[in-house]
Amino acid sequence: MINQPIQVITLNEILTIISLIVGVISIALAIIFFFFASSSSKKIEEASNKAENSLKEIETLINLFYKDTFYMVKDITGDMTKFFISLKLRRSSK
Repeated sequence: MINQPIQVITLNEILTIISLIVGVISIALAIIFFFFASSSSKKIEEASNKAENSLKEIETLINLFYKDTFYMVKDITGDMTKFFISLKLRRSSK
């Protein structure tokens, strides 16, 4: 029988292997979180664009309603003025 030397793994080697495993896991997690953040950022950008478009549509509608209301008040004021002038002319001619 030949005596072969028994290799003993020291504490230093065990800690080195554990350190390498933890390092690989942390790199993998960093990559996974990067892709999650990238995906989330794209979704947030899409939602922001939709909100911006909705706000533009609301602004357009408000401007349209404001314009219509202004013209309605202008027409009513003009019609009332004509009515009161014609009423005053009728009373003064009597």
